Amino acid sequence: MRLRDYIAVVCALELGHAEDRKLVTLSDRLDEEISPREHAELALRIEMNGQGFYLNLFQ
Repeated sequence: MRLRDYIAVVCALELGHAEDRKLVTLSDRLDEEISPREHAELALRIEMNGQGFYLNLFQ
């Protein structure tokens, strides 16, 4: 992967986070007392939401 491609992917993922209407709610839940598994699942959901935007952008 060339640097330009890498930068495009990172920017698209960050734009995905910026466009995610659920991000604030999900990230607030990360601050609550939850199990390590729940924390991992929330973190994964946040990343998957960002990736969804990326996939829609580049299809």
